[in-house]
Amino acid sequence: DMRKEKAAKEKEEKEAARALEQIEAKAIRSYQKDVATQSKKSSAPADDQSGDTAWEYDSSSGYYYDQHTGIYYDPKSGFYYSDVLGKGCLELITVLVHVVVFSMSRCTPCLMCV
Repeated sequence: DMRKEKAAKEKEEKEAARALEQIEAKAIRSYQKDVATQSKKSSAPADDQSGDTAWEYDSSSGYYYDQHTGIYYDPKSGFYYSDVLGKGCLELITVLVHVVVFSMSRCTPCLMCV
């Protein structure tokens, strides 16, 4: 019984490791696809093109920054970041929809938009 339990446990661990590898590979492919898609778009934040924004380009960092929301935009990756976790710590967040909709004043205020 002990050998069967050990063999079953080892098999389960191998299957879990394989599943994690597959998830990681899929996440990497998805990230690369997102980066490629974003790089085809304009280098300025989407709502910056309307002219009614608070985005300012910071040439020292290469990011756009919105003082109103505290959000950074990286034109190279097309992703939005926030430093709410602390000085120098940028956390990737998904705020594209909130930023665009908020700039157009069509969303109900949420924590991101307030």
